[in-house]
Amino acid sequence: MALISKKITYDLPDEFLAQTSDLGLKGEYTYNGPDKVYVILDRKDNRIVENLGYHAYVDDWSEEENESFIEMYSGNDFDYALITFDEDPALLAAVVQQNPPLDEVPQKTYTLPGESTPFYSRPESPFPSHTIEYGEVEWDGTKWVKPYPWKKPYITKEQLLSALQMIIAQEKKVEVSSFTSAQKTKWNAYLSDLEAVPTKFADYLDTPWMVPFPFNPMGLDNWSSKDGNLFGNDNKAEEQKVEKPQGPVEYVDGVPYQDGVKIEVEESTEVVLPAPEESVI
Repeated sequence: MALISKKITYDLPDEFLAQTSDLGLKGEYTYNGPDKVYVILDRKDNRIVENLGYHAYVDDWSEEENESFIEMYSGNDFDYALITFDEDPALLAAVVQQNPPLDEVPQKTYTLPGESTPFYSRPESPFPSHTIEYGEVEWDGTKWVKPYPWKKPYITKEQLLSALQMIIAQEKKVEVSSFTSAQKTKWNAYLSDLEAVPTKFADYLDTPWMVPFPFNPMGLDNWSSKDGNLFGNDNKAEEQKVEKPQGPVEYVDGVPYQDGVKIEVEESTEVVLPAPEESVI
């Protein structure tokens, strides 16, 4: 298996997860991985079966040995095809998915008017695996059919709004009688923020994967509700119960104490083996 590291240029849609490419955008990506891989095909449509992964071409084997192995792996229910860097670098990168960490690539950010904090960010050049719907790429028997299909959105506007309404209905059922006055203020603001999402992000509802929901303050501030005491505080007497922080460990005559209490240290059961004797030649 020959491992390579090369920069590639590939087509991009007009926007991340869009299904058009009228703007002629290009992306850049440094591919790191094998230069050739086999993928398994569904015999019904000659498309890649994503959940069966890929198998790198073994350079130390002959072509016949490589094909014999992949034939045995694919069995009677599937077929196979080869993807090479020289002919289909973007498709190869999409399948192998050796993507760099997000914080190591330039980001494109989105910020609402009048705000300074971005509500969404993504790589300036979406990775090939986030650009090509490689499970729908077809093999015609001699080559991969181009143009490749664009990566499809994983959520629709209707699904987003439906989920939002379900969350709002659920949160309105939360028992708030045990909340402090400050908590009630935060909770009401949270409900208002939820209901404002469709208006606040009206310009982005057609790209619903970019629309964030406000955070539930119960989780952020370690609250609990009257029923269940989910986060460890009972909120009785309209007051949060705060655990006393532990003091530092102090040693008296070699014995550890914390907040005036002796710390019991279990004896180690680790067995220390003697070092091996040096052999004399």
